[in-house]
Amino acid sequence: MSGRISGAGGGDGAAAEEGEPLQEEAKPVGNPIRVSGKGKSRKTHYGAFEFNEKHFELEDSVLIAPQDKSKKPYVAIIKDITQAKDGTVMVTGQWLYRPEEIKKKGGSWESHDSGVLFYSFHHDDVPEEAAMHKCVVHFVPLDKQLPVPSVHPGFIVQGVYDAVDRKIWKLTDKDYGDIKQHEIHMLIQKTQERMGKLPEHEVEDVVEHEDRLKRKQSLGKENMQMIDVSRDDGVILGGEAKAKTTGKLFSCSL
Repeated sequence: MSGRISGAGGGDGAAAEEGEPLQEEAKPVGNPIRVSGKGKSRKTHYGAFEFNEKHFELEDSVLIAPQDKSKKPYVAIIKDITQAKDGTVMVTGQWLYRPEEIKKKGGSWESHDSGVLFYSFHHDDVPEEAAMHKCVVHFVPLDKQLPVPSVHPGFIVQGVYDAVDRKIWKLTDKDYGDIKQHEIHMLIQKTQERMGKLPEHEVEDVVEHEDRLKRKQSLGKENMQMIDVSRDDGVILGGEAKAKTTGKLFSCSL
């Protein structure tokens, strides 16, 4: 993880404009939610933290500064905020993948749409100081029309990346199992609350939309057998808990 996330200050400078004083340390805000562990492993969990005059809370979507300044910021949802016994403060982020971050042998998955992300069940702990600022992520099932960017700007998620089985699944509101389905349902519901209920596609529109996705996201069948899901900056996804998914595969499944 040390190769992926920068330390305090936002890494690529986007966390603060030139001349803006930087807060030396991130600090938890409010009363603790709970305490876990014992002895040196004891951690205090919070619902919010502040860094560089910015306020972050659980379930916020945020940009995370990479150590490599040439890379785009990572995107994550804050799932936990903890302070260790020695005062170290960390954030547990649930990662949202850009198409080009999903690796295959011989290169990356090329995408011409910088606003597309894939949801995942992969979590990592990162320093709170790596949080740059909040961002907006819309979770839109394929049977719904996409929001107008000029009215509702933000990233769009219509698929789920299973980093264990190395496949892309459709984002739906009914095809996943138990806890994972609840996560997705809440994210779709949060999107609807933010911008209203999205109109549905006509049946033929759904087919046409999936065909466009297939054309945009096609990897080539000869390269679909094995996908290297490690990242060039040293982070490997092998440490996450197995995230078995039962949703429907994209026609361009990896």
